[in-house]
Amino acid sequence: MNEYTIEEFSNLIVEILGDIKEEVVLQNPDVTSTFPCTVVRTPIETILLRNGNIPVRKKLSISIEEWADKQTTCMNMLTQTELELRKYNILKTSNDISFIDTITGKYRIINTYETIYNGLTNSFDLIR
Repeated sequence: MNEYTIEEFSNLIVEILGDIKEEVVLQNPDVTSTFPCTVVRTPIETILLRNGNIPVRKKLSISIEEWADKQTTCMNMLTQTELELRKYNILKTSNDISFIDTITGKYRIINTYETIYNGLTNSFDLIR
């Protein structure tokens, strides 16, 4: 059994969203960036169950930001993200936080998504 890392989870999210979005990045955009874009933040993990020293069950949480010229575009992007991640048992667990970035002048909406990684089956379990 291999330990599933936050880097692997982050790469998976970028890969999943890269199939449905034009621009997926890992850091805040600046005025020269391409918009609209999606920002994938560094995941957080909480070990729920161990077998010896190896985590068998982990809660993985990740914040994803949608950036665009208009708030409605961000909302549409958010819906696309939520629907796509739901296919992998990665569910939205926060309320939308929306504001205008002062540096870029773009709208952004931030949400958090979570899943439970099962090391025995190498899959994501539904959050209950």
